[in-house]
Amino acid sequence: MKMLVGLFVFLFALSAFAKLNLDTEKSQIYWKGTKLFNSDNHVGTVKVKSGYIELEKDRVVRDGKIEIDMASIETTDKMPDDMKKKLVGHLKDDDFFAVDKHPTATFDIKRVTVLDKKGKHEFSGDLTIRGKTKPAKVVMDVTKKDGMWVATGTMTFDRSQFDVKYNSKTIFPNLVKTAKDKVIDDKIEIKMALAAPLSKKK
Repeated sequence: MKMLVGLFVFLFALSAFAKLNLDTEKSQIYWKGTKLFNSDNHVGTVKVKSGYIELEKDRVVRDGKIEIDMASIETTDKMPDDMKKKLVGHLKDDDFFAVDKHPTATFDIKRVTVLDKKGKHEFSGDLTIRGKTKPAKVVMDVTKKDGMWVATGTMTFDRSQFDVKYNSKTIFPNLVKTAKDKVIDDKIEIKMALAAPLSKKK
């Protein structure tokens, strides 16, 4: 009898959790970088390579992971194609994200806090860029729409903590005196729109 009860509890626990794989076509990430002392900025996209989120009884409670394809980084700036190509190439080289050496970035979600009954959650975990890992968090609005689990939110991270050095005030403080107009803000903004089909559970 005890064995049957134990088996029932085990099976119930398994059924309570669902691992949803992200839809990499419907999940989107937008980035924004700005000059520190003027309004110049660059914007663009980068693709989700893979990922998952775990749900318990229709709410995020355990963990998840987002893997970002850094080689897919693009700019949506309005500029000639040759300038776009040059900018994207620069973003991929060692001055920025060193894509050849570090083709992916990841956000490992370790803890999720439900902030309100409307679906606002705080995702906390580890952000890894250029092989360096730092704690990070993002507040996201979680909903269900058209058979999809959807989460949207904005994360800001300090690029200097990940050896993204180009024209950084933190790494090159003298730039403020010698080339103020070239200093790029260390803070990079990432807007995420993540989606996973509720019907595909593992």
